[in-house]
Amino acid sequence: LDTKEFHSFMFFDTSSLPDNCVVITVKLNWRVTSFAGSDRAITNKVYIGSNTIGSTLEAADYGDTITNGVLLGSMTLNTAGAKTLSSSSSVITGEVNLTGYTNIEMDAYWNSSIGPSSCMITIATQDNGTSAYRPTLEVTYEIPQIISVNII
Repeated sequence: LDTKEFHSFMFFDTSSLPDNCVVITVKLNWRVTSFAGSDRAITNKVYIGSNTIGSTLEAADYGDTITNGVLLGSMTLNTAGAKTLSSSSSVITGEVNLTGYTNIEMDAYWNSSIGPSSCMITIATQDNGTSAYRPTLEVTYEIPQIISVNII
């Protein structure tokens, strides 16, 4: 099979989360603004990590082997529109950076031997003029309660 693969990256500043919080869920919202070049579904896998690719993009970040972060989820893309992936704390424990940026790696795959050799998926960015289209990362968390009991 001649599989084509694209990597894209998003960064979210999660440093305002409390240092002692326990992350319960993470929900990534984004919008595919256009989808063209293929009549079949594209597999999209999304990875989350507190130090997925470092502070700058390097050539190796676009490599064929995905080893960064943990899988937040996978979905089939074949239309434009709003998209959402969410995960529980058992999957993302330790992957939300409480002191800096939480990184998202989005990887798209399709088999070009049965279709076009090129495809295009356009995702709205922070710079998008429509604020509702901008990617968001929703983090649900709790603060552990410390209870002290005096036994006499």
